[in-house]
Amino acid sequence: MDGVTGAVILAGRRNTGALRQVSGAEWEALVPLAGRPMVAWVVEACLQAPSLQHVVLAGPDPGDAGAALARARQERRFSVVPPGSDLLGSVRQGLQALHAALPGATGVLLVTGDVPLIDGAVLERFLAAIPAGADVGYPIARRQSMERRFPGAARTYVRLRDGEFTGGNALYLRLAAAPQALQWAEALYAARKQPLKLAMMFGPAVLVRVVTRRATVAELERRLGQLAGLRAHAVEVTDPELAMDVDKVADYRQAEARLQAAAGSSPERETAAGDGTGAGSVTVPAPPGGGPRLG
Repeated sequence: MDGVTGAVILAGRRNTGALRQVSGAEWEALVPLAGRPMVAWVVEACLQAPSLQHVVLAGPDPGDAGAALARARQERRFSVVPPGSDLLGSVRQGLQALHAALPGATGVLLVTGDVPLIDGAVLERFLAAIPAGADVGYPIARRQSMERRFPGAARTYVRLRDGEFTGGNALYLRLAAAPQALQWAEALYAARKQPLKLAMMFGPAVLVRVVTRRATVAELERRLGQLAGLRAHAVEVTDPELAMDVDKVADYRQAEARLQAAAGSSPERETAAGDGTGAGSVTVPAPPGGGPRLG
């Protein structure tokens, strides 16, 4: 990844699904999780990442849920816009706001508002792994990595010759390629939990190779490049937090337990965002083998 990058957090989903069992909040983003709205954890993670120079939330305003968010508003590093009527509408709303706040931006990280276990170091590792000149960067995580970090979490996996992978809830876009990339981004995101539908988008030959488990990650990258005219790269991440979206009660309970345990064993995660003297810094260590990095 190169150039000036901002973030757009997509959090426009109404709370009409499984999480209604744990909260009556109107929006999933505002469902309380470990003492603050769920989306506030995602906002804070983006604010921690030095590569992200401005953060836009396309969704309901979580208020000043912690000192990091309040400070970011004062420093004009964080802004909120209403969500669109659908996912693509929210992306467009967010991109317009990002352009107004950061007119020199050349790239954007799109991330959903339901991945509260990420932090700035997780995002930095993903962004650093995207090759220079890439139009699209998409995180994928191996099944072994997911199940080791989050035992019992139900996820959908695509079986390829290289292994079994699940997609992450983030996407890097080079802004110059955004118009053509957004069509594919929306389609890929919509199909991320339907392996056969995902494979059919790449044509019958690739579908057969996916079904017979002969397709590779590199092959799918090349095919997407041919179809969409994009330099697309799947980035295998060692941080499965990027793929741990919280949209089921079991996921919610596991995320809450991890966040509460982290808060009890280390300083609050938001302290990594800085000390009030400007944009904070994050030390990006090698991924440990244990629990999520929350501080």
